[in-house]
Amino acid sequence: MSTPPDAAAALVSHGSVDPLSVSVIVCAYTEDRWTLLTEAIDSVLHQDRPVNEIVLVIDHNPELAAHAAEAFEDLATVHVLKNEEPRGLSGARNTGVRHAAGDILAFLDDDARAHPDWLTSLLEPFTDPAVMGTGGFVAPAWEEPPPRWLPHEFLWVVGASYIGLPLERVPIRNPIGASMAFRAEAFRLAGGFTQGLGRLGKTPLGCEETEFGIRLRQTVPGSIVLYVPDSRVDHHVPRERATWRYFASRCWAEGASKALVTEHVGGSDGLASERSYATRTLPRGVLAGLWAALRGDRSGVARSGAIAAGLAITAAGYLRGRLAIARAPVPPLSFRPTLIRSVELAQALAPITAPVSQFGQPYESLFVLARLKGEPVGLATLALPAGSLAAEQLAEGLWDAIGPQLREHPAAPAGDDDEPLGPATLLRGLSDWEPGRPRPALSPQDAPRVTVIVPTGGRADRLEDCLHSLRALRYPDFDVLVVDNRPSDPATRRVVEAHAREDARVGYTAEKRPGSSVARNHGIARTSSPIVAFTDDDVIVDPDWLTALVCPFTRDPDVTATTGLILPGELETHAQWSFEHYRGFGRGVQPRLFDLNSHRADDRPLYPYWGGIFGSGNSMAFRRAQLRAIGGFDPALGAGSLARAGSDVEALSQLVLGGGRIAYEPHAVCWHAHRSDEQGLRRQLFNYGIGLTAIITKWSLRRPSFFVSVLRTVPLVLGGSPAAQPGQRPGLPAHLRRREIMGYALGPLFYLRSVCWARRLRLGDALLEPAGRARDA
Repeated sequence: MSTPPDAAAALVSHGSVDPLSVSVIVCAYTEDRWTLLTEAIDSVLHQDRPVNEIVLVIDHNPELAAHAAEAFEDLATVHVLKNEEPRGLSGARNTGVRHAAGDILAFLDDDARAHPDWLTSLLEPFTDPAVMGTGGFVAPAWEEPPPRWLPHEFLWVVGASYIGLPLERVPIRNPIGASMAFRAEAFRLAGGFTQGLGRLGKTPLGCEETEFGIRLRQTVPGSIVLYVPDSRVDHHVPRERATWRYFASRCWAEGASKALVTEHVGGSDGLASERSYATRTLPRGVLAGLWAALRGDRSGVARSGAIAAGLAITAAGYLRGRLAIARAPVPPLSFRPTLIRSVELAQALAPITAPVSQFGQPYESLFVLARLKGEPVGLATLALPAGSLAAEQLAEGLWDAIGPQLREHPAAPAGDDDEPLGPATLLRGLSDWEPGRPRPALSPQDAPRVTVIVPTGGRADRLEDCLHSLRALRYPDFDVLVVDNRPSDPATRRVVEAHAREDARVGYTAEKRPGSSVARNHGIARTSSPIVAFTDDDVIVDPDWLTALVCPFTRDPDVTATTGLILPGELETHAQWSFEHYRGFGRGVQPRLFDLNSHRADDRPLYPYWGGIFGSGNSMAFRRAQLRAIGGFDPALGAGSLARAGSDVEALSQLVLGGGRIAYEPHAVCWHAHRSDEQGLRRQLFNYGIGLTAIITKWSLRRPSFFVSVLRTVPLVLGGSPAAQPGQRPGLPAHLRRREIMGYALGPLFYLRSVCWARRLRLGDALLEPAGRARDA
């Protein structure tokens, strides 16, 4: 097999040296398959061709991860990892790709058992550098005898090879995911598996291998994915997959997945194999079934009918998927992730080299928080060509972005004709500059005791990182109270107790009644600290975060609450970038003080009733007495359908209306993990829309005259909600804006329903409980 010149030019040469190092990636998500998983691992360990390593990725199941780590502890070849991306097979595979060290990355399903010569046959074609991937034959291993109505043309429904695949080694569009291998280089060039495709738990989605195979060929013209039928695995098929119900659901999911694939890679490439399959293979299958019926096989008619029904259901799923995409387009594959860095300007700038992103795609831009001896002085987004930036390029980009702020900085020297301020000044460092506002600091004698309350529910992996950052705080007198709002999941308690054994400042309490407001109020009632601070389980705080939040209380007795600068912790996906670009939590690097007389401008007709301008519940602190005086957080704005409806910012508004002050302190920096998937982003914006009109409904019921002000805001709200201020962020794209407006329409109804629900459960009584520290519910 010859090497096409365009493919050879695109690849880093691997040569033809054999053996290549091989990593086998196995992904698992449920303990129900434990026996099958151990058999799959055992089949890899007993290959004729030894494997260099097995990377076992556990998809968001802490119990399974702990079980696997213990079971395979003595096997140096097996490395157990947790999925570092959103839940689903695509994310788990990407995690395995990121950590695997082999030249060739082979994939085996957790319910498949490889024949002893599986790897030998699968890897043999890689002696040709044009071969970027291979796929083997997948035989169904039925738990019970297969149904006679199931046509072999549809064995792909159960993840097996089917009639229509070739019988010899030939190039194919994509392999079956249960048995495939790719060069590690393929993922560097084409990126990883796309989120939103691939099985999600028991949801029978698919086509992630199809989309990747097409994208690989588009990225590296002339590259080959070869079908190797003599490389065989047996794929377990449980009895529940041998039913008509599963057959229909899998066909529907396949059609919906194909709709997403064609959106990404185009209809011509995305449906090329399907056209031949539908016009040639399936008609022959129908005729074969009818011929079998004529010869006395009564199930032949059922097989013919199943082919017709399967094709119709798949087509319906595809059409439904295309309609959904038309209403809410999927993110473009042209998107590339953004690297996030904090740069200290007092030091000489160093070049930046980007690592591999979470999803295997190259970074093409850089988001920078620029600080001067700890003081945030500016934010910048710079191009990152070829994944790196020389120090001189970094200096030029930063100067273009934040040069005006630096010229006006109190430490900026007077103009010098011989050496004016510019990129060269940044390059060597501003070591002789003093920050305009020194880093906040409190002595142990002046620091009031603070309890940091972290409401959480079912996100133990995120909470782990959050607690590590909280324990590293440089504040002299604080403790951390985790409020478990989903105590039925034991993973959260285990994480907190592990930290508590190492650090007595960490405590645990449970609140079974759902809702962020109820959880926060539960925490308030269980501490006597004069200051309570709040963050979320998906936030990483800077070491000086708490000190910066508390300092305004010590300087000004009228300050009743503080908020901080919230920046994105990662911009790895289009959804994360969209949220930061169009909404985001950041309120800039200038400190601000809000009171009842602030922002009476015409563009703030809802001030201070809509408190989004103040900050967010991800980073805020209160005087506990004042927070209790207003009843804490409104349970009707933080539970049920309104779980993320803005009870935090509504509490800030109440404090301002009561004559208090809110200090925004940009020194209090934290990093938030935005939602990584498009569906989560749309749901978040929908909730924001609900939150706005729910709060409006609440205040309109309390103060009917307030409704007059609301009417004046209708043009502003429909043009862009108060969270997106003119001159700050662009308006939302149409498909996201529709979700937000839908939330506006449903907010009043949801609020009234939530009020009745909260009253029925007496959720407003949470703060009447006696204060006191609790580690257990």
